[in-house]
Amino acid sequence: MIQTQLIIYDNASGIVKYEIDLYEDVPLELTKQISDISDPQSRNADYTKTIKVPATANNNKIFNYIFDLARFTRNDSGINFNTDFSPIYKANAMLYKNSVLQSVGYIQLTNIVKLPNNSYEYEINFIGRVKNIITDIENKYLSDIDLSEFDHTLDYDTVVASWNYNHVSGFVYPLIDYGQVTQQDIYKLNNLYPSVFVRTIVDKIFTDAGYTYQSNFFNTDMFKSLILPFSNGEFRLTEQDAENRTAIAELSTDTAITSYPIPNALTGWFSRVYPFDTILQDTSPAGYNTTDYSYDVPTGLVGQYRVTANCIFEIENTTAFTGEINILFTLVRDRGGVLTALTSQKYTTNTLSPNDTQLLDINFTDGNYYDLQNGDSVYLYVDEPYIIFGVGWRFRFSTGLTLKQGSSFLISPNPILNTIEGTNIPLTSSLSTEIKQSDLLIWLIKMFNLYIEPDKYDDRKLIIEPRNTFYDASAIVNWTNKVDYSRDINIKPLGALKNKTYLYQYEEDDDKFNKRYKNASEYTYGHRKFDIVNDFVTDEDETKIGFAPTPLADFPSLHSRITTQIATDNNDGKLASVKPRILFYKKYQFTDAPDKFWVLDTIEYGALTISTYPYAGHIDDVFTPNYDLSFGIPTEFYYNVTTYTNNNLFNLYWKTYIQQISDPDSKLVEMHVYLNELDIYNLSFRSYYLIDRQLYILQSINYDLNSSEPAKCEFLKLPNKYSFSGQSVTVNGGGGAQVDNESIGVWDATMGKSGNNYGKNTTAYEASIFLAGADNIAGSQGTIINGDSNNAVGTHVTILGGSDNNAALDNVTIIGSEGQTATINNETIINNVQHPFGKTIRLTPTQLDALNTTPVELVPEADGYLIEYVSAYAVLEYGSTAYAGHKLTIYQEQTTDEPISETNTSFTSSTESIMTNFSLIDKPNFTKDRLMIEASGDLTASGDSDILIVIQYRLIKI
Repeated sequence: MIQTQLIIYDNASGIVKYEIDLYEDVPLELTKQISDISDPQSRNADYTKTIKVPATANNNKIFNYIFDLARFTRNDSGINFNTDFSPIYKANAMLYKNSVLQSVGYIQLTNIVKLPNNSYEYEINFIGRVKNIITDIENKYLSDIDLSEFDHTLDYDTVVASWNYNHVSGFVYPLIDYGQVTQQDIYKLNNLYPSVFVRTIVDKIFTDAGYTYQSNFFNTDMFKSLILPFSNGEFRLTEQDAENRTAIAELSTDTAITSYPIPNALTGWFSRVYPFDTILQDTSPAGYNTTDYSYDVPTGLVGQYRVTANCIFEIENTTAFTGEINILFTLVRDRGGVLTALTSQKYTTNTLSPNDTQLLDINFTDGNYYDLQNGDSVYLYVDEPYIIFGVGWRFRFSTGLTLKQGSSFLISPNPILNTIEGTNIPLTSSLSTEIKQSDLLIWLIKMFNLYIEPDKYDDRKLIIEPRNTFYDASAIVNWTNKVDYSRDINIKPLGALKNKTYLYQYEEDDDKFNKRYKNASEYTYGHRKFDIVNDFVTDEDETKIGFAPTPLADFPSLHSRITTQIATDNNDGKLASVKPRILFYKKYQFTDAPDKFWVLDTIEYGALTISTYPYAGHIDDVFTPNYDLSFGIPTEFYYNVTTYTNNNLFNLYWKTYIQQISDPDSKLVEMHVYLNELDIYNLSFRSYYLIDRQLYILQSINYDLNSSEPAKCEFLKLPNKYSFSGQSVTVNGGGGAQVDNESIGVWDATMGKSGNNYGKNTTAYEASIFLAGADNIAGSQGTIINGDSNNAVGTHVTILGGSDNNAALDNVTIIGSEGQTATINNETIINNVQHPFGKTIRLTPTQLDALNTTPVELVPEADGYLIEYVSAYAVLEYGSTAYAGHKLTIYQEQTTDEPISETNTSFTSSTESIMTNFSLIDKPNFTKDRLMIEASGDLTASGDSDILIVIQYRLIKI
């Protein structure tokens, strides 16, 4: 009897809370799917068709009788079942079959049905965990990430130190012109802004959401060098940052102002007020001075502040005259003894008789923000009151003024942070308040074609790799004996895909270089448009990333640095507000290149000549590029390009896949496979699946947990002839180069449109090269090419009658093939099939005597390749003494050795040399381990003949 369970559990503790009662005879179909081949950028979670469950007493209790129209949901905690069930919150769930876990995710109640018999039925959906991190953070913005551990003071030492930082340190200050630089050789310190490392942000997102990840890709130097440059247009403090910069103090009891008048820099005679003795809130770090009851700006809180005093004064006429009393209140900034009035308010009483009193309710501020530096003090001064009596008579008095209990003093920051030297920079404020954390993850997924699979042992650990490295060559699962061959096997050519064109590009932006590029092009900077050959499809699939592209530029009349400039045409000295960017960061240190030096203008040290170049840009190395964050090679440049690369996002992460799924030899194979609950539990989309000697990639699986019927599986059978081998070429000023069918744009000092002129054969580096066709690249001697768009940079390469082939190795021959990449030296590929390698091994009598106990290696293990056995034969060079009769066997060396082929006959007495063929055993002929030969029994020590073994095999790159 099949037992299916749907368990609701507490996510924090993992403790089971409820088990939902299920129908035993109603299908419960679960679908697992890695991605949709008709939509290559999709990523899918496990999911079920609608699950109908009965309204049993147990289920009614779980769902808190939600069918009752008079029911009132009390839960507004954001967590389901706290205190009762709410249909707006996820309920974490696990599906089991026969006590074996099948999937982890959450359920959503979608419908309640009242049946004719007046009973009820619940309809729920189960959604797997792959999408959980996206849904878990769907309402969180980048600005919600806590980066307070990386808060710092904007000063020379911090900025220079950051040039050596990485993602562990969180931020860096690269050399980017945001439109505030008036001289391209001189940057003011406060015109540099922090960029945050992408890896830092990704780690924070996962940690805050309660997830972990396993990713070789995220640990690459390339990914760890990615940054998000500042693009907000202003530093706007978060609510917490503003709170940390706010100080409030008040008076606990009525206090007489009795200080004697003293002269000072302001006009008149003043008394300083010392009464605010109770701190209601202090800044962080603390700044309120409990001795003088003033606010002393602490180190790091430099900035603009509004100062307010809300005071109630009682004035008493202590003179013998009746008249009008005047008083002046002034908020003062004390900078090393130099006093500056921030704001003043003068109040005049009505005519007061001797000993009369009057209350003044003073709540004043002029609404302005004032610059406060480290060590500045801010406090309240009060002019000694004076009385006017008679005509023109004035009399000062120093008593009769009382500040009443509850009066307060407030200092609060400008929410827009003015980045002047000495400012404490809250790094979180450099992150966008408009970009969701889920948006950033989705953009990264689309950029690098990331595939995601949950770890089966850890509910919240995700395995994340680009598609090209997602599949695990060490994991080959043999399902040959599980296929239900009594059912139809459907084989669909993938030429039936719905999209003919694949377009990849960034968002458009209106900074000056993006505008100029867009005015001359239909697409954004660095786009890639890729068409497939198929007469039956017309649609276009567009992948658009929320980042904007960032063209590089230089000013050859001023310096030879190539810099990122994110400036609009009319910045007017203000910080440009642009769409978010993603760039590489790299530090260069120049020692003998004064044309690359620049000046950093600081308040603390003055103007300093800097030989370090903290570079940021869309290529990883501005002088010898290896990676490009563009999807395609731009058709126009704004600097003098000498070397460029085609290792861009499309070529590295998308091209091979699109070529494979659109190839006429690609197949989508549907078959039914008998899988038990352990097979499902151990299932991984990263594995290769071996069925009838063919390797497949599992695409999707659909099965009924309440049935013993076979699962419907979809597999991809993709040709292995495509791979991408990137290259850099010398452009010589942009005049005439093409890489991977992409033209390299021409640099133009006037930023005009590129002509994109290039020769029929782009590069011929040496003599002894014969090229016939178009757009070929030959890099060494002895190369012969008859075809188009071939890349042959190895020595003695021959490519005849084919295009789009890559041969970066030596002694390679490719004939009549398209899109092939040579993977080893001395390789021959004919009509898109690798020609078998031949190998001859002579076994001596000594080796033969021990062959039943000590096998001999025929083909060594080839890292990164599968070995496909093709054929073999043995030649007995008969001597004088025969061997005992036993067969020879070739096998895969595995944990359990798998025989592949054996000789047709035993080796017996003979009077002449004979050739004996090996026959293929009904076993898979693919292996990633080495091939060995052994004797099926003891040949004895009496034989004295050599045996030649001739074997043919192929190496298939995984």
